[in-house]
Amino acid sequence: MRRVFPVAIAVLVLTGCVAAPPSIPAATPPESGPASTGAVSALPLVNLWRVTEADGSGDEAYLRLDGRDLTVWTACGVATGDWRAAGGAFLADVSGGLGTGCLTENPAIPVASLEWLYAARGFRLVDDAAEVELLDSDGAVVAVLRVDGAPPANDSISDDYLRAPEVTPEIEALFAEAAPLPDGVEPADAAALVGRWEPAGDYSPDQPFVELAEDGSWTGSDGCNGGSGRWVVGDDGRILATAGPSTLIGCDGAAVPNWLAAASTAGLTDSQLVFFDTAGIELGRVAPS
Repeated sequence: MRRVFPVAIAVLVLTGCVAAPPSIPAATPPESGPASTGAVSALPLVNLWRVTEADGSGDEAYLRLDGRDLTVWTACGVATGDWRAAGGAFLADVSGGLGTGCLTENPAIPVASLEWLYAARGFRLVDDAAEVELLDSDGAVVAVLRVDGAPPANDSISDDYLRAPEVTPEIEALFAEAAPLPDGVEPADAAALVGRWEPAGDYSPDQPFVELAEDGSWTGSDGCNGGSGRWVVGDDGRILATAGPSTLIGCDGAAVPNWLAAASTAGLTDSQLVFFDTAGIELGRVAPS
């Protein structure tokens, strides 16, 4: 069963069959201001935005991006979910909302007013982040975000959601530039990561795993609780993954879905896939099964 607002959980998002596994596009520097000297930070995306130039979104569309959670107001109503962004790449999932207008029986297929959000795979900062362009996998603009007003008040929504989030040190840390992969760990292209991966050892009642699909979706389990979401990987080992809905059954498994969702980078060594956090600390490793 899907949960409703304000609980924000990610769901499996598919956009149909694709020709190749998902790869992070090259970082896109701002269109104005000083030239970028490194990876494009996604921190400026944390804000309350009016959504414009997005097909089907409606006249009063807004997108609130917090540290990890999102709330979106479009023609279908109010929906919640989560998002990830780094180095010019962007992923978003929608999993709940007020009523059912923004949800479909198949969570892989968005309603028309949210197709632009599901299609967004990258971002570009414009005019010192006064605007943000969301881009599809081909680099075409699917929406333009501007700071302009706020969505209407709603008795079912806290007024906190009608203003921009406070950028706290904790939120800033979420967007810190990731440490490079350590020596001996090689970045892998997306094709090399497609498949089922498991941690070493025997677990009960079920074997933990993560399965990375060619269409950019993933499913997994810690041995007791299932999860799903979206993933994308870059040439430098950067990885983004949203985390899907999960039960909270305690067990002695391995938190493989959490490793993936929390990872900033991932790479291969001795045929194992190793996940690292932003500081370069190993979260866990899995082997092909």
